[in-house]
Amino acid sequence: MVTVTIALTGAAILWIFTISSERILDNHLMAYSDAIISQIETKNNAVTLKDDGKFIRSLPRYWQISDNEKPLFKSDNIDAWVPLKPENMHEFQHIEWRNAEGNKVIALQATFLFPHDRKITLLSGLEAKVAGAYESQERDALTTPLLRVLLAAALALTGLGIFLAYIAMRPVSQVKAALQDIRAGKSQRLQGNYPREIKALTDEINYLLDYTAGSIAKHREFSSNLAHSLKTPLTVIANETDINIIKTKLRSLMDIVERSLARVHAAGTANILSASTPVLPVIVDISDGFGKVYAKHVAVDCPPDISFKGDQADLYEVLGNIIENACKFSNSRVSISMQNSAVIVEDDGQGIPEEKRASVLQRGTRLDETKPGTGIGLAVASDIVALYGGNIHLETSALGGLKVLVFLPLSS
Repeated sequence: MVTVTIALTGAAILWIFTISSERILDNHLMAYSDAIISQIETKNNAVTLKDDGKFIRSLPRYWQISDNEKPLFKSDNIDAWVPLKPENMHEFQHIEWRNAEGNKVIALQATFLFPHDRKITLLSGLEAKVAGAYESQERDALTTPLLRVLLAAALALTGLGIFLAYIAMRPVSQVKAALQDIRAGKSQRLQGNYPREIKALTDEINYLLDYTAGSIAKHREFSSNLAHSLKTPLTVIANETDINIIKTKLRSLMDIVERSLARVHAAGTANILSASTPVLPVIVDISDGFGKVYAKHVAVDCPPDISFKGDQADLYEVLGNIIENACKFSNSRVSISMQNSAVIVEDDGQGIPEEKRASVLQRGTRLDETKPGTGIGLAVASDIVALYGGNIHLETSALGGLKVLVFLPLSS
């Protein structure tokens, strides 16, 4: 907009000056007309030139004098009398013709009233190329300072525009920074004072955050109540019956309930912008508990400043299942570390053959029936991790057993 405005302004000024330069040229020609008129005399009812016209004949211009449309005098550079336009006492008239050399001549025709009602018509002109050079000289005298002024104005307006844009966008940048703090878990809502135009937006965002948090809380409460409502009667029925097929079906139903509720629970939290959980305290808490339960040595080597961009309960669910399995199936040692965006859990147990690793991430797969469990722990962990955009990868550990890499959205 600044560029267009400056360009249009410059074009308008040059156009106005072009018109002005034409008027200046007219005034220039009229100045010679005045000089010629001053040399005209009327004596004894006759029109003569002072000093026999020596002065005006020395003027480097084309000129012609007529008395009541009757030609009287002309300059030597006019070969033939120039036809005049009808007399007009009120304004100048422009006339053009070509001289003997074929050069274009432009002139002003003016009629003056002398004593005894004599109408003296005067023609004053010069070659078009001389007039063009004269106008060009005048235009150049204006163009250079004009361009400098326009350039300075453009720079000033551009700088002002950038400054105003910065001032106008600063509240938007503040909102962006506040939203990044919410995503990083540093804040729960948009804080700060914003202009009236932005405050309506921040109020709506805060309302949406509050509404989402409230909905998730109700959702999780409902999930918890549903879990108790389903698991308790299923457990009672399983304990009261001696029919193996019924026990098997009930265990499958309980597995489905466990897995479905875990997925619903994770889905309700995976999109909370402000969720952020320090990883090390969760790992230490889980490893201390299962290390004592299974009497295994658990070594933890994780940086203290890493956080999980998600809900704490989900992190407990994922790492709890994996660390418990590592303690359960290891011989004596379990190692927990971090690398890039992965939590790595290794053990010195028998491990899992490569061809069976994909199957253990499926619901109900149990490779060792001698150990207690339902066989859905890794499947539940895999589902929760997938909801956060991560995945679980199984490899062979340097300790001899299984190496589980849990890729999660982590930040320092």
